[in-house]
Parts: sequence; structure tokens; C-alpha cells
Amino acid sequence: MGNRSLTPRREQEIRNMDPTEHPEVAELFSLIDGQRSVIQGKDSKIERQRAQIANGNARNKELREQVAQLEAEIARLREQSA
Repeated sequence: MGNRSLTPRREQEIRNMDPTEHPEVAELFSLIDGQRSVIQGKDSKIERQRAQIANGNARNKELREQVAQLEAEIARLREQSA
């Protein structure tokens, strides 16, 4: 069978076919373009979510440090008032 992947050059050759002579080609590439658009949208969403997670992790670390400082201060104040 061989390599059946579509190279960018071959894809362009096929896209350049006359759509009146090969309507199935135009329909096929319309479907392919739609799927590529969906994939790109999902990739973008994943990247945004990764950025949000990274920001959330940094913020969580900052909040944990603040909580630890406050707990230490509370413990110190309790010792002073005892």
C-alpha cells in the first residue's frame, strides 16, 4: 500500500483541481477544513486551560505560603497571651 499521507504539495495539487469536474474533492476538503478548524479550536482551549492551571498552581502556592505565615503568627500570639 505504501505511504498514504497527504503531503502539503499533494494537497495543494488536489485543491487546485477544477471543482466542477471533481465536486467530491471540494466536498472532501470542506470536511477536512472543518475538522482542522475543530482540532485547532480544541488545541487552543487546551492551551488556555494549561495556562489557567499553571496560574492556579502558582496562586495556590502563594496562598499556602500566606496561610503558613498567618498560622505561625497566630501560634506566636497564642504563646504571648498564654
